[in-house]
Order: sequence, then C-alpha cells, then structure tokens
Amino acid sequence: MASWQEDLRARFLEPVAVIGIGNASSGDDAAGPEVARLLAGRTRAAVFDCGAVPENFIGPIARSKPKCILLVDAAPSGSKPGTVSVHSLAGMRESTFHTHAASPSLFLAVLVTRTRAECFMIGIQPARTGMGETMSDEVAAACREVADEIARLLPAAP
Repeated sequence: MASWQEDLRARFLEPVAVIGIGNASSGDDAAGPEVARLLAGRTRAAVFDCGAVPENFIGPIARSKPKCILLVDAAPSGSKPGTVSVHSLAGMRESTFHTHAASPSLFLAVLVTRTRAECFMIGIQPARTGMGETMSDEVAAACREVADEIARLLPAAP
C-alpha cells in the first residue's frame, strides 16, 4: 500500500488549490485551517482557509483556475488520532465527519462542476472535536507533517 505522501504526489496536477476547512473552536476540527495557516508563504499552490463555511469560497477558488483541488479536513478513518489518509471524491460519503454547513463531498462536487479540476481530500483522524477544545498534540503534529509535505512538493517561488 502506498503512503499518503506517495498518494499525494501522484495526484498533484498544477496549478493546485489547497483548501482547509474546519471549525477553529472545536479542537481537532481545526486541522484544515491549521494546515492552511502553516502553508502561508511556503507554497506556490493557492491556499484558502475556508473555516466552517467553505461554500463562501467557491468563487475565489474557481477564479484561481486550479487543475487540482486538495481539501484538508478532520475526518475519521478508524485509526489512531493524527493518522493522515487520502480520499478520492468518489470515495467521500455524507457519513464523512464534518461540522460544516455543507458537507465536504457536496462542496467538492460544486467545485468540480465549476472548475473541472481533479479533487481529493486529505483527512486527519481527530482525537477531540468538542466546542472549546484545543487541538490535540497528535493532530497538531499531523498538520505540520501535511503542510511540510505540500510545501516540499510545491515550494514557493524563490
């Protein structure tokens, strides 16, 4: 089985839009926005911190004209907290963990229609997602690892 890093590398088709979604007030659900924050200035990808309302960013994301859209979100995989997994758009279901106004699969379906981009998701297994919780150490480490890998694969222009 390929690692998530190999899977990520195989899916990138530039230009890339990286979209972090999640609720910053709900512990590990802030994984997507944290990855977006960690990528600031480190990558040539268009990076969007969409918070808990990604549908508000459909226009700006579409205007970035991506060929590849990567959604980053907290998502259960049945693994230990902080585990990173890659999901295709076809593999995402309404049962995917989310606390957002629109589900990630619906959001990506709209983006596919608008952009014709290849879309996929990096999910990070959360440990805690209660309102007012802080991010767990495991998920914080996974966010750093994901951001570092994206920055390595798509570094900012010198």
